[in-house]
Amino acid sequence: ETAPPATPQRVLLLHASLKALRWGSAWQGTESLTPPLGLMYLGGPLLQRGHDVTFVDLNVDRYEDAAFRVLLACQDFVLITVYSDSLASVMAIMPMIASCNPRAFILCGGPYCTLSQHPVPGAHLTVVGEAEQHIVEMVDALAAGRSLEHLPGLMLAGDGRVQRTEGILRPDNLDDGVNASWELARDKDYGYFFGARLEGMTLVMSSRGCPYRCTYCTLKGLLPYRERSVDNVLAELRTLSQRGVRLVIFDDDNLLLNRKRTLAILGRAAAEGLGLRFILQGRVDSADLTFYAALRRFGAFLVMFGIESASQEVLDFYKKGISVEQARQAVRLAHQAGL
Repeated sequence: ETAPPATPQRVLLLHASLKALRWGSAWQGTESLTPPLGLMYLGGPLLQRGHDVTFVDLNVDRYEDAAFRVLLACQDFVLITVYSDSLASVMAIMPMIASCNPRAFILCGGPYCTLSQHPVPGAHLTVVGEAEQHIVEMVDALAAGRSLEHLPGLMLAGDGRVQRTEGILRPDNLDDGVNASWELARDKDYGYFFGARLEGMTLVMSSRGCPYRCTYCTLKGLLPYRERSVDNVLAELRTLSQRGVRLVIFDDDNLLLNRKRTLAILGRAAAEGLGLRFILQGRVDSADLTFYAALRRFGAFLVMFGIESASQEVLDFYKKGISVEQARQAVRLAHQAGL
């Protein structure tokens, strides 16, 4: 274990609003199932390192303008996850940080940054890829004035120009000791699904990336398909079960890709009596009644298919690699299996 930092940094993990940025009585919330998994993965190692971490989600946290500025004023680092839908909100927040806390270091990452590979205006550092295995190194180095030029996928703004390190930041060994910190979001109002509130629910990501090349996708081959080991996933599921979680949504792009592994994860969770139910997502070319029936038997009750279109011409145009008939068959067999 490394020694704690000489001076713990105050770090704000910020999930910007997916709607227009509003304060107080004009605030508009966004129905949210769970906290943003990316920020939870950043929070875990930062807390373990001994930094002072605060998590704010402006989709579920209602702030007055003045109170939010007070929060910004005391931070050393502001880490913002950016989506295309939240970019306008992020851009409205940037001048607020600059005006009330010009010494704060602003770091942006997330799907928009990985897809665009352009620096976010106002950010001191923009990350392309997945940062959780290096976030402690990054915060410690920046706090001490050390260079990060050895890390790939970084766009560092300064002196009126942007320095870019080649490549993309990604962990290849997903078992390498990084866990999401759900404690940061314990008291927030999550769990809504089309107006209904579901208790005891959380996200788990057991694999990342996708081997397919659909042209509309954020990944488009940027991040290769990687899996956590079955044992590693089971360890997380046990911890979640002990904390009262009863519904797990697998956030994998395609949990149905490796059938043997998927059945091993769900089957062992069922055999251990963890009391978990599962929501999965995957492609329709996984269609197989025996496979779907086993998923149902092991606790899965809902599967979300990437059907995308009922037009074969559209599917072919976007290089989806499936047929309309495969989509029909997958839906039929899922219903037959009780999903």
